[in-house]
Amino acid sequence: MRLAYERMGAKLCHHRWRDAAGEIDLILRDKAHLFFVEVKAAQTHDHAARRISPTQAMRSVTAAQSYVEQHPEFAHLIPRYDAALVDRVGRVEILQNALGDFIL
Repeated sequence: MRLAYERMGAKLCHHRWRDAAGEIDLILRDKAHLFFVEVKAAQTHDHAARRISPTQAMRSVTAAQSYVEQHPEFAHLIPRYDAALVDRVGRVEILQNALGDFIL
């Protein structure tokens, strides 16, 4: 997963970052964006996507806001809330700005 973002020029900030607000699997940045990535694995990409609940997505977004408050050096970057889905053979599908779709 991380490699997919690094191929796009992003750099890893944190892996499995956690605080009282929640946990974020991957946090990466490039020149313009701060990527908050929820990683899910299952037999298929569809099954992996179904494993992201609205509650979990909301916690991830809340944790992302907490992260930016604690790391003001990234406040100028545009946040992006992605889901990285991994199927049983390791293929990765990145759904850009996807976490908002899980929050109803």
